[in-house]
Amino acid sequence: MRNCLTVGFLLLSASCAIPPRRAPSRADVGAPSFTDPYPMPSATLTPAVSIRQREEYAVYETILGKFFEAGALRCIVLKDFTTARHLIEEDSATLDYVRENLPEMPQDVWSDFISRNQTPVALKPVFHFAVPIVLISQEEINRIFFAQEGDGWKGFYDMYPGAQGIMDVSQAGFNPEWDRALVYTGDQSHYLAGIGLLYYLEKAGGNWNIRNSVMVWIS
Repeated sequence: MRNCLTVGFLLLSASCAIPPRRAPSRADVGAPSFTDPYPMPSATLTPAVSIRQREEYAVYETILGKFFEAGALRCIVLKDFTTARHLIEEDSATLDYVRENLPEMPQDVWSDFISRNQTPVALKPVFHFAVPIVLISQEEINRIFFAQEGDGWKGFYDMYPGAQGIMDVSQAGFNPEWDRALVYTGDQSHYLAGIGLLYYLEKAGGNWNIRNSVMVWIS
């Protein structure tokens, strides 16, 4: 397991209400100081509500509830595409660490998680949650944190007071019965304040419950 410094990012608006979206141009973004190795997702979830979409967003909402219970959040900010880069691209030692620390997780859940997260997928604004969920793009992140002067994180919290930071989520891995799931989240709240976790969940009585978690990076 490696320590990971994830630089900050962000969006626009003066409150945690979801603002109108405008697609930034390359001129807005400017020349980023790094090459983004993660392509923007080429497809979104289909309009039809699939079992996977229904269960995946229910899993997300269960995990987000953990953050909401931790403090008085006014909104939650998510990147608008999925990623599990701290696992998919890690070495075998990290993967062995994860498997050892989630011994109850079935192999089919792990295999589905790895398979589903080879390619990023766009998130949809279909969350049912107690506070607004704001989805932001990588271009918006670059513009706020790299193409403008000043402290990006200060600007972020000025725009979104009460936010938890900026969070990555992966696609969920499931078993064939749709009652076991694995999801990655990475949350960065400042330049040297972030954590990446894998959550293992089980469904009982129609509700998803977090049964275990393992830290996969920290900064």
